[in-house]
Amino acid sequence: MKDRSLSRIKTVSAILKWLFILAMIVVPILYVLFWAFNTHVFSKSLGVSVIPSFPVDSLGQEMPAEIRVAGFCVSLIPMIFFIVKTLFLVKLFRLYEKGIIFSFDNVRNMRRLGWTMLLWELANPFYQILLTFILSSGNPSGIYLSIFLIFFGNKNFKGENNRAE
Repeated sequence: MKDRSLSRIKTVSAILKWLFILAMIVVPILYVLFWAFNTHVFSKSLGVSVIPSFPVDSLGQEMPAEIRVAGFCVSLIPMIFFIVKTLFLVKLFRLYEKGIIFSFDNVRNMRRLGWTMLLWELANPFYQILLTFILSSGNPSGIYLSIFLIFFGNKNFKGENNRAE
């Protein structure tokens, strides 16, 4: 029975490891495609926004190249955190795949994953401010993009407002 459970853990861990490796490849490609091409058409065709906390409905028109380049540079912040977190998960599931469940390496990877997640939560407000500033910088005077986010645990309540004064 114990061997069967360990075998299942190894199998599931191998699958998850490869899914996370695939995500580390696909997500950066999506970021580049989002910012390199017509951003509002790209997001609406996917039906979701590639950029965290970036509402699809706010993409009403084509963004100038300067704003897209600046937006891409700022969006590297969450992408780097995503890749680092995913890398730690790959390392963790690689150990599980080998049958190493309780070891110092597992604890170290979990600790680093936790610190990375904590640092992202501290960096996220600054990322949101920078992204909002960049996306609003090309708007005519009096038109701006504002995003109101309240986080409670794992649930996000979002209110969006595009206002012209």
